[in-house]
Amino acid sequence: MEKRLHPERYKTEFLCWEQLVAEPRWRRAKPLLKVDSNLVSSVVECLNEKDMTLRHNADAQMCLGKVRQFRGDYDGAIAVFQRMFEWDESLPALYNVGLCQLALGNADEARSAFKQVLSKSPHDERALRALAELPP
Repeated sequence: MEKRLHPERYKTEFLCWEQLVAEPRWRRAKPLLKVDSNLVSSVVECLNEKDMTLRHNADAQMCLGKVRQFRGDYDGAIAVFQRMFEWDESLPALYNVGLCQLALGNADEARSAFKQVLSKSPHDERALRALAELPP
């Protein structure tokens, strides 16, 4: 009903949530975190818990890890990112391990993660910048 009577409202207020539920991706979750981070977290966690196919879906796992990272659950995010790296050597996941370690105050572990990214992709600008900003 809302879709037909108020298409603009549907598009801005409901469609983005439907898309997140249909396909959890970080680019869909990120703007919704500003609206209701608790609901986004609940949706993403529930989807990953109930749908076993999402456990090996890189987009869904990145979304889960980034949502946890956004909410300050760095240990939970690290677990997701490390699992991603184990099954597909995802450099963005490894980079995010470094960011989470940095947020936890673990500079040595962060440095190690960034160096690991650079060992596989020597010109990765984000990892180079992160390493340069780390204290010696």
